[in-house]
Amino acid sequence: MWAYNQTYLCHYGILGMHWGRRKTDSELGKNTVSRSKASNIEQWGKDENHNILYITGASGSGKSTIAQGIQKSNRNVNVIHLDPFFEKMDTKASSPIMDKEFVRYLDKNFKSYKNIPNSDLHTHSKVVWNTVDELMSHTEKFAKQQYHTGKRVIVEGVQLMDNTTYPNKNFFKDKPIIIAGTNSLTSYNRARMRDGKPLPESIQSAKEYMKWYASSSDNLKKISEISNASVEQGKKFVNQYLSDSRIPQTK
Repeated sequence: MWAYNQTYLCHYGILGMHWGRRKTDSELGKNTVSRSKASNIEQWGKDENHNILYITGASGSGKSTIAQGIQKSNRNVNVIHLDPFFEKMDTKASSPIMDKEFVRYLDKNFKSYKNIPNSDLHTHSKVVWNTVDELMSHTEKFAKQQYHTGKRVIVEGVQLMDNTTYPNKNFFKDKPIIIAGTNSLTSYNRARMRDGKPLPESIQSAKEYMKWYASSSDNLKKISEISNASVEQGKKFVNQYLSDSRIPQTK
């Protein structure tokens, strides 16, 4: 019930009501971090062939939250967010900023990466997919280069989960990897809150998201099985790399 006069506006709430407060990124990522699976974490940075930590999961599952948490606790880490390399130029800029060192490397060694956002991946053009494959090859070359400067690399994105980048999931068998752990509904809600979508648009996009999630979740299971990822290793990773007090810890 609302009461109004010329002096003030007030609202008579219900006893026990919890007033609306948007959760912080850290709070939104709490369950994600504690339920994430991981594998081969101890190999990360051991040699130039294992200098990339891959982080994947559904859109809104907290991949960026985890990657940025690691970077906060260890500055000698380059984080390559894949989303900006695949988004149309006119889309809403909701993705994290590109890593400057990696962009400088690409500008020098692989300028064609700029063509990917303006390409239609659904056409399955051989030229487009070759460009995508070359981009991922350069992430590996960049990581080897960074290894010799004492820096490690994180590559995170939903593109690792579906068939956009590595359709043969055996690639991840011996790779350091984290699989962000949320269900489809939680992931979608986090993605919706992040992107600030209005309700009508959210309802339509929810249907599309659930359809995509159903078709892609098998790949996530396959990655988990191939790499022997487990929640136990996920907890070990949290304790080892997310020691920053701002990042939620598991008990």
